[in-house]
Amino acid sequence: MRVSTFVAKNSRGALMQVKDQLGEDAIILRNRRVGDRIEITATTDLNQPDWTPEPASGRGARRNDIRDQHLQNELTSLRDTLEQLLAKRSWQDSANVPAIQATVGQRLAALGLSKSLGGWISDNVRDDGPLEQQWDSSIQLLTSCLHLMEMDSVKKSKLVACVGATGSGKTTCVVKLARQAANEFGEQAVGVIALTNGASVEVGQLADHRVPAGIETRSATDKSSLSESIAALRGKERIFIDTSGLSFRDPDMAKQLEWLTEQIPPIRIMLVISAAAQMGTTRELLRRVGATRLDGAIITKVDEAVSLGGVIDTLIKRRLPLSLLVDNRDPDIVPLNTDPVVFVDRALALMNERQVSQSIGRSKYAPANAKVYA
Repeated sequence: MRVSTFVAKNSRGALMQVKDQLGEDAIILRNRRVGDRIEITATTDLNQPDWTPEPASGRGARRNDIRDQHLQNELTSLRDTLEQLLAKRSWQDSANVPAIQATVGQRLAALGLSKSLGGWISDNVRDDGPLEQQWDSSIQLLTSCLHLMEMDSVKKSKLVACVGATGSGKTTCVVKLARQAANEFGEQAVGVIALTNGASVEVGQLADHRVPAGIETRSATDKSSLSESIAALRGKERIFIDTSGLSFRDPDMAKQLEWLTEQIPPIRIMLVISAAAQMGTTRELLRRVGATRLDGAIITKVDEAVSLGGVIDTLIKRRLPLSLLVDNRDPDIVPLNTDPVVFVDRALALMNERQVSQSIGRSKYAPANAKVYA
């Protein structure tokens, strides 16, 4: 069992170290104060014992199953208890935080950031000025953590696949990219492949979208047929691949991603994230995707979002470069390039709107020159 110890000046800092080195699945074993520091002991493989059980059959196998289930239940209960204690200790630590830093932390939480990222930002702002100055410094630090993909890199790529959860807007995104490429190269120079679960492209996910008639469309149901479809379209300037909606409960999710990552020439794989979706689902999907190569993120349904903080939090933690924004309302609106400053300003504007709608009064958190989408 791999057990690691992390020491920081507060619980949030130690937790950030745990997540950076052991990942989101880390299990907290102990949390204690050592002098003026916080020490956290954690592991990643508590559920994997060092011994290998002997094969059993019949009644013995059933006893082993019951014993293993009881052990799993106890471990789950232990983890829940430790996390509750750690959360309580975190609130106790926050009582010693200076008032300005605490206010900045509250604003970051209102923006939609997780406690871990918001706490890390408020802890690492090197500014002893008044509240608004520290707030501006916090937003600058947040913006600097948001990576940007090279301008037009998606539009210039010959092979692009869009993956994401069901309902994230993948198909709309693919069709918009294909229409945009057709305007530049002509419809005959663009191809679209629907990677489906057995349905043909005529009845698949492209059926209800307005794909220009001159764009050649093909379907694929496995790695071999995907390779064949790519080979058939190799003379095209641009090829876009639409995929079936991914679900972390789908046992074939990893297999479909392997089909994409193992292709030659390599495919630029873009994760499509709906800004209107629950970020918990997206984070769980990313956790299960694991080390699968993702080249960047395309954000859809920004026009429907009530908050962008969760999206920003997810992009930073997964180190996913921000690429394009897609408006799903109008099929004629092309995908737009963006940059971290504009995106964070939009998140601040949405936070202001929520403050107004909740009758709390207009927030002054956002810069006066914040850019707002039309």
